[in-house]
Amino acid sequence: GGGGGVAKGDFNGDGFGDLAIGVPFEDQDGVNAVGGVNVIYGSAAGLTPTGTTAPNDQFLDASTFGFPYGSDDNFGWAVASGDFNGDDRSDLAIGMPGADVDGLASAGHVLLIDGSEDGLDTATVHLLPLLDTQRRRAGEALVWGDFNGDGFGDLAVGIPDAFSTRTPVGDQCVFNAIESAGEVQVFYGSVVGLTQVGAQLFGQNTSVCSNFAGGAAETGDRFGAVLAAGNFNGDSLNGNPVSDLVVGVPLDFTRADLRDAGSIHLFPGGATGLRRDRVQVVNQATVGVGGAAEPGDQFGRALASGDFNADGRDDLAVGVPFEDLIDNTRADAGAVQVFFGGGSSLVDAAGDVFISQTDLAGEAVEAGDRFGWSLAVGRFDIGSFADLAIGVPGEDISNLDNVGLVTVLHGASSGLSFTRIQHWHQNSEGVPDSNEVGDQFGFALSAWDFGNTAHSDLAIGVPFENIVSVATGRTQGDAGAVIVIYGSVVGLTTSASTPQLWHQDAPGIKDEAQSGDRFGNTLY
Repeated sequence: GGGGGVAKGDFNGDGFGDLAIGVPFEDQDGVNAVGGVNVIYGSAAGLTPTGTTAPNDQFLDASTFGFPYGSDDNFGWAVASGDFNGDDRSDLAIGMPGADVDGLASAGHVLLIDGSEDGLDTATVHLLPLLDTQRRRAGEALVWGDFNGDGFGDLAVGIPDAFSTRTPVGDQCVFNAIESAGEVQVFYGSVVGLTQVGAQLFGQNTSVCSNFAGGAAETGDRFGAVLAAGNFNGDSLNGNPVSDLVVGVPLDFTRADLRDAGSIHLFPGGATGLRRDRVQVVNQATVGVGGAAEPGDQFGRALASGDFNADGRDDLAVGVPFEDLIDNTRADAGAVQVFFGGGSSLVDAAGDVFISQTDLAGEAVEAGDRFGWSLAVGRFDIGSFADLAIGVPGEDISNLDNVGLVTVLHGASSGLSFTRIQHWHQNSEGVPDSNEVGDQFGFALSAWDFGNTAHSDLAIGVPFENIVSVATGRTQGDAGAVIVIYGSVVGLTTSASTPQLWHQDAPGIKDEAQSGDRFGNTLY
């Protein structure tokens, strides 16, 4: 949001971003964790579920698509939006990774709803025709991009528990199932939306196995557990910026002794789609990269892209939430590494910036903070530089454990500024509610221009927030909430615009708050 043009999350084409909120642990009709998605629409006044110029809040779940409720289906585990059919309105993709398909447990579905002038049109609901593979948990990650520069939105689907069945041996490709190696399927937009025409399949094995590229598949790598897209080399086709795909492999073995150190794989876009022959693989053992690869770091657990230095090329922020700091005395304190857009190589690995709470005034480094668990990029102020929001859900404040924190670093010509920093939590002035043990404020983040001003706004997931039920008056543990802080000429502010607190018992929001729902677990 805030970057001009039709927002990727603008379902009714009114120029204001809309917010899709995943509730993947929602129970229905006594069935556990079937999941759901709430959609709140933007307007000139910001997000409103009952505005006269925007549709009412929508609640979507499996029954919207005619599916029976299934235990642990996790509808809404991931959501992404893009204009897949070229009608200038965003469409919504919803991951349902726990769904059983044709007797295969947790094979997963991806469901699609078209946008319309009245918002998401539930009459258009349909399944994405996934490629026939040994898939497991399809739709656990989703990301929008225009990977072939044709002006239609495309969709990458992470299937991190898929079996890799192609293994290179010499110059041959043999079939040898590797459990939870993971794969990514990419589908291209058209006037009829996403189809299998030109669809691509990516995994970690080398190019001798024609559908795969980059690295070596290993049991439990979960290639595709995290996805992002950006235009890192600044190229375009027919006036359309060409997106590149970033695949996070947070459980990748950098070496045999570096279990779950993590890696990322970058695939450049092009006229015929993503190019597997130019994949760039980066991890903390890559020459020039700051920090060090260590077991369990999970480099690539979060990803976000934006142009932090306004040079016309997107840059990439990579979360390393289980990084140990201060001579390993602060386990899982977390870090973020920022890579700047390049040319032939999509990002400049040697020019990265390693950021931890040791670098930031006003923050203390503590074990278990998980700095970098979530990331979002927006232009929160009047500048031309993208800004970075970093979720720290394990932050302790005033002797309260895991209340959570969000740190915002503003962009600058040199990259990101370490002097223009904001810290937000639920005891910050003007932020609704208050810090409580275990809330994990900042567990999920999303930045769009929801209206109110011309700047990006920040939605912050607090999925472990307790909510007092309107129906029963009883406290519903971990029902979840979302707090929205609006942008301004000087950045995110609680003085120029009042922040909002949304949950399923808030006025105008459909469904009801129940224990364990985790409203706000996912945001887009």
